[in-house]
Amino acid sequence: MRKLENARHEAYAQARARGAKIGDAYVEAGFKRRSNAWRMNKFEVVNARIEELRADMPWGGATDLTPVISLLGKAAEQAVALNTAASLVAAKGLLVELAKFKMLLAAKVERAPPPFMLKPRLSDDAWVEKHAPHG
Repeated sequence: MRKLENARHEAYAQARARGAKIGDAYVEAGFKRRSNAWRMNKFEVVNARIEELRADMPWGGATDLTPVISLLGKAAEQAVALNTAASLVAAKGLLVELAKFKMLLAAKVERAPPPFMLKPRLSDDAWVEKHAPHG
């Protein structure tokens, strides 16, 4: 399918294909009020263009990561099945990425400070008083 003849309809279709909400895409396309945005859904040619644009995008324009997660899982299984040192290292990396996609790993791990760092530091005078020999 070619670009739509109506430039606003084409702009709307492109915005929707990128994932914009109906009202946002409507305004982005140059229309003035969001209240009429629902009308764009009536145009079959616009809906067909949105689907076509999404199909041309990586992963079909999906914002759902399920296909990526599935592919990573399969690749990790294949790497483990090879049972070599290199494939196991690769499998570990794939599983870490898989966990990140599933949000099982935090982007940055917060660690608690060691217990000795939680104690308040003594001033020099307090240290001498505490540890100096009494006599």
